[in-house]
Amino acid sequence: MTKIQKEYRKQVSRIQRLIRNYRKKGFSISYELPTLKRPNRRSIEKLKAVTSSDILENSTFTLETGDVVSGYEARYIMRQRAGRKGSKTKRMKEAQSSSEIWTRVDIIESIKNRLMDIASRNWALSSHGAVPHDFDNDVFPLISLMNDAEGQLGTNEYTTYLMTNEFQIIYELDKIREEKYLDQIQASFATLANLLQPAGNDMNTMSDMSELADMYNLT
Repeated sequence: MTKIQKEYRKQVSRIQRLIRNYRKKGFSISYELPTLKRPNRRSIEKLKAVTSSDILENSTFTLETGDVVSGYEARYIMRQRAGRKGSKTKRMKEAQSSSEIWTRVDIIESIKNRLMDIASRNWALSSHGAVPHDFDNDVFPLISLMNDAEGQLGTNEYTTYLMTNEFQIIYELDKIREEKYLDQIQASFATLANLLQPAGNDMNTMSDMSELADMYNLT
């Protein structure tokens, strides 16, 4: 076997390994590896230029929801999930050193911490597939709303109010964290805004969070 033939086989094996790895992760690959009976230096250079981007460009991925996204979108989502998983593991380890993750004594801080965790997310699904979304514009108005409510009622009274809606608040926070579709996430944010404020505007009448953000000049 000549040196060129050995290098050709080496590059073919590398690309095949890339394809196998992506298929193991659930990607549907339509990339076709070029085959040559008589490889030369030029064809080898072309094979060397093939990267994971070329594989992703010719691949799709089916999400748990049944939606089919491009390989690039799928990789973006997977990286976001990996980041959140690492953050969650760190938080769980920290929580093990205390008696509870969610305590009634510090329910105000618990809610704010969970909101801040949601703020680290920066994508959602729409009818156009995975799209970037700045969750800060949803989270920080809610935190400002909570600060105002605590200032008006006092910490003890506001804590008592939140405890009466504790399970509903947890439910909406969990929905926002797990939900993938932007319209459903926005609906849960509006519901959560209504739960977090004991008096004032009914947030359920808002179509999205932009009005609340405008109130606090965060847009």
